[in-house]
Amino acid sequence: MLRKVPHRHVVFSIPKILRRYFFYDRDLLSDLSRCAWESLKLFLQETVPEKNPIPGAVIAIQTSGDSPNISNRNH
Repeated sequence: MLRKVPHRHVVFSIPKILRRYFFYDRDLLSDLSRCAWESLKLFLQETVPEKNPIPGAVIAIQTSGDSPNISNRNH
């Protein structure tokens, strides 16, 4: 059995003007995900009223439509 715990869905997005840097250096996406998680974890640990909360996350990088091989045209 799993305990009933509060949860939130959080989405981080990159402004279009910055996306070109991640397109040419995909390793930056891992670094960005790590920074986003560390920021979110710190925020949760400082704002949740429980003592020593242990946040968890599932992180998925979605880049659909950013590849030059994928057509964005409507058919």
